[in-house]
Amino acid sequence: NNNRPWFEKNRPRYEEHVKEPAMRFITDFRPLLKRISPHFRADPRPVGGSMFRIYRDTRFSKDKSPYKTYTGIQFRHDLGKDARDWKVHMAQADLQESGPEKKNVVPILYRPFDVRYTYYTGNSRGFLCMPRPDVMRHMIAGKNMGFLATRQTRDQWDIHATSMIAGHKSMSAYDITSLLPLYKHAPDQLQQGEQGSLLASLSSANETNVNLTDDFLDGLKKCLGMEQSPKSLGDLKKTFGPEDVFHYIYAVLHSPTYRQRYAEFLKIDFPRVPLTSDKKLFRRLCELGGELVSLHLMESPKLSDYLTEWPESGGNEVEKPRFVDTTADPADKRGTSKNVRATKKKETAARRKALPYQSTGRVYINKTQYFEGVPKEVWEFHIGGYQVCEKWLKDRKGRKLSDDDLDHYQKIVVSLSETIRLMKEIDEAIPSWPIK
Repeated sequence: NNNRPWFEKNRPRYEEHVKEPAMRFITDFRPLLKRISPHFRADPRPVGGSMFRIYRDTRFSKDKSPYKTYTGIQFRHDLGKDARDWKVHMAQADLQESGPEKKNVVPILYRPFDVRYTYYTGNSRGFLCMPRPDVMRHMIAGKNMGFLATRQTRDQWDIHATSMIAGHKSMSAYDITSLLPLYKHAPDQLQQGEQGSLLASLSSANETNVNLTDDFLDGLKKCLGMEQSPKSLGDLKKTFGPEDVFHYIYAVLHSPTYRQRYAEFLKIDFPRVPLTSDKKLFRRLCELGGELVSLHLMESPKLSDYLTEWPESGGNEVEKPRFVDTTADPADKRGTSKNVRATKKKETAARRKALPYQSTGRVYINKTQYFEGVPKEVWEFHIGGYQVCEKWLKDRKGRKLSDDDLDHYQKIVVSLSETIRLMKEIDEAIPSWPIK
């Protein structure tokens, strides 16, 4: 009798003797389940609730019977539906089997300039479904830095530096982000499982743990007439170090001309790095790239020279972030800055005035509170698929910003402002394309 005509004729019997009793059971069991665990849900909705549907998916099955011969009920965890490679019970098992241990709590770059924390064991289908230990372990084991980039993208192509593990959507909402560490750590070192255990070895990095191919390094030596330093940084006269190379690559890939010239190629594959035989140009690009890396890792001393102010006290809750151009709309220049010290306000205003931006404005987080003096060009600046200043606030909608959050956001504004400046200087430093 497992056929559609028969079932449609007997649907009232199914509703009365199977579905309705099952739905009553789910409803009656809700308070009992809450006493057992407040994190599981008994959902009596007829569609999308705890009761499985009666219909079978026969597309890929040899059994083409359209209906199940049993009734299924499940009580899902608050964390949501299980995915193919992530399930609540597997995440719980990974936590329990690994301790839990405090050392496994590590920072992760969720989005540009947006650092969160996760529990990292490296076990697949555990707390993280695909932790990619073959790559991420090199960022966990000790001090390191790496590039974040997409191999193929529908968004604006970009690259970003990180000193920690990163999420697979950290650069694009639609495409997978790849992490390319500068240093690789030996298996025996990785097995120590202690963060910071490789700090000593990194201070005298050699070719065996540098994630650059011999062919690439040999080509660079030949072009520049330099040797590779046994240290992380060379003197850039006779020697270069792996971090010099990292800075050089970062500068070249932040050139607006490079991105425009190779735009179509960057959509379909990783970028190609042109080498230069001009030592002066190499040194200059290493310098500019080093500044960019320091800014993007939030390590630059310039980050404390705020361009913005936070003048209004209040609840600090993020509601609907928006930018108001106060240069174009003087009528919106209402309010005062009573909470900003006069001397600091003057210093901030002077720094802002010295910038080449045509317009600045306010970034409101709610109806009354805002960051004053955000350059419009900074507000609109994208890294990969994300408009950074807007995205960072949107991801905190409904939350109250702490003092640290307010400081961090203002440092993001400085970092992006400096990035815009340095990208222009990189283009000015490169005399012609292709690089020679």
